[in-house]
Amino acid sequence: MTTSLVAPELQNLPSIKPRIDSEIDSLVAALPDPKDLTAEQRRGIIARYTAVLEGNFIYWMTAAYLSVQRKRRVPS
Repeated sequence: MTTSLVAPELQNLPSIKPRIDSEIDSLVAALPDPKDLTAEQRRGIIARYTAVLEGNFIYWMTAAYLSVQRKRRVPS
């Protein structure tokens, strides 16, 4: 399976860059302003994200490692 079969829109990457930038801008705009949060609220946000990321980090890195290993073994 090639990228063109899975995501044909990725074949012309520069054409989707504005959409990606727009989505990023929308996400950032939806985040609360850190200046408006108390120290306790900021620590709570960091704690929640740390718990999520630490719980998945090993799995993500293992998947990335295995993906790279498979791509090295597959003849071009």
